[in-house]
Amino acid sequence: MMLYLRYHKAKIAVAALPVLLAAKVLIGQTTPATSAQNSQSSATSHSQTATDGQRPQRVHAKKLDGFELSSKSSDSATQVAGASRGLGTETTLLAPYKGKAYAVNPLFQWSNPNGKIKSYKFRLLAPDHESVLYEADVSGTSWRYPQDAPPLKPGSSYLWTVQPSIKALGEAAEPAEIVIEGGDARTNLTDKVSSLPEWSRERAEIFVENRIWYDAIEVYTHLIAATPSDSQLFERRAELYDQLPQTSQAAENDRSRAATPHQ
Repeated sequence: MMLYLRYHKAKIAVAALPVLLAAKVLIGQTTPATSAQNSQSSATSHSQTATDGQRPQRVHAKKLDGFELSSKSSDSATQVAGASRGLGTETTLLAPYKGKAYAVNPLFQWSNPNGKIKSYKFRLLAPDHESVLYEADVSGTSWRYPQDAPPLKPGSSYLWTVQPSIKALGEAAEPAEIVIEGGDARTNLTDKVSSLPEWSRERAEIFVENRIWYDAIEVYTHLIAATPSDSQLFERRAELYDQLPQTSQAAENDRSRAATPHQ
């Protein structure tokens, strides 16, 4: 009887062996596929989560230290450089407290929220803040210093300000200091830009590298006027405007225009 039971168990084991082997092979074949499916499912889930988590965010411009030469704090929450105070609306000079220019007839720019102001009084002052070296009535919110005006000398500093021609519409903006690049720095800069087209991105970027605020902004302003459909020009000028608190609104305006450059 005992021999019969052992024989019967051995027979069952032998009969079950092919089934077990087949099951093992089947499991081995399906496991990679299942693993791949799980991996794909995980990746899809991760991708979906990342997509769902995306939100439009403002791209902060790279900080370019060196445009602002003044020791005045640029972090004041109560005062904006170059802004007028008092009657009317504020006029803001779109320039550093103290910044450099290469051209001896630079482009001056400012802003005022009152679009009805059509003309301003421009004044060029001596470093003593009192002596008026030159003044002119100008229209709009940008103006190039004329060739027939008293020449600006390389290596010298000046102050400038503007005020609405109708004084009741606003006071004069706090003067900004402009430094005309001189000496060896001017010679080196001349060597770099003399062979480049006057209105080119390459020239603009050399001014950026050397922190020449007025000329960098002027070249990009000219390029934008010539090609208003090029959103990259608006974006690049916005990056420059982002460097100063007083031109941060101008940066926002440029980014808005970059989104709709034809307008």
